[in-house]
Amino acid sequence: MPREDKRFFLAVGLPPDLQKSIYRIGQECFGENKNIKLVPPDNIHITLKFLGNVEVDRLIEINRIIDQSIKGMDCFLITMSNFIGAFPNAIKANVLFIGLKKGADQLKNLFKVLETGFQNAGFKKENKEYIAHATLARTRQTMNIAASIKNIVLPDYPAFKCDRIILMESRLNPEGAKYTKLKEFFL
Repeated sequence: MPREDKRFFLAVGLPPDLQKSIYRIGQECFGENKNIKLVPPDNIHITLKFLGNVEVDRLIEINRIIDQSIKGMDCFLITMSNFIGAFPNAIKANVLFIGLKKGADQLKNLFKVLETGFQNAGFKKENKEYIAHATLARTRQTMNIAASIKNIVLPDYPAFKCDRIILMESRLNPEGAKYTKLKEFFL
């Protein structure tokens, strides 16, 4: 029987009003630029850990690792920052994002705990430093957007409670990624 792989990642969801507000900002700032593809509002989230293509048979193990990793962790507040950033940087941008004012340290700690649990189970270690953010858009080609984002000041978004992480499946298709929520794990 052939092996069945699916793409999984762990995320922190954003309140629907915040997702819509972030999307509107993206439309206002970049809606006319054909080289920038906005993330649909329902897909805006904070990625915690990308697991990549994983055998479906490992879902029980994944659930166990998450449960064990977050056991005893407390809820905390997250506040989005009021500027737009870019990866790898504003001169060679591939991804446009909104970072965090509050909650970034807790998310980084949560990432480290999960990373250790997954690494101990044989999952691939993340090569990049974890930076908590919500992706706003992706560029179709590397772009210099430094001048475009320099003077953009976002509103002060209300804080929201991070009381769970979500195991998501990502299915790629020509229109963009489709995300499916598989399970919530409460802090």
